[in-house]
Amino acid sequence: MVRAMKVSGHPCQRATLSFWSAQDDLDTYRKSALFGEVWPASKALFAAPPEAQSYELNGDVPGAIFDA
Repeated sequence: MVRAMKVSGHPCQRATLSFWSAQDDLDTYRKSALFGEVWPASKALFAAPPEAQSYELNGDVPGAIFDA
């Protein structure tokens, strides 16, 4: 699942939030034909270099586990 979001207080910034069952799933997507078409076209629209961060859900925090 991928969600596109606006960044609060920064009208020209956008972010995406994606959920992957495993790192292998993300790696497979990054090697896919779809990513090969979408990413270069999207990246060309950026005014600055993109930033990426990865996080893992923390299962010991109440409410951290949910169905995406």
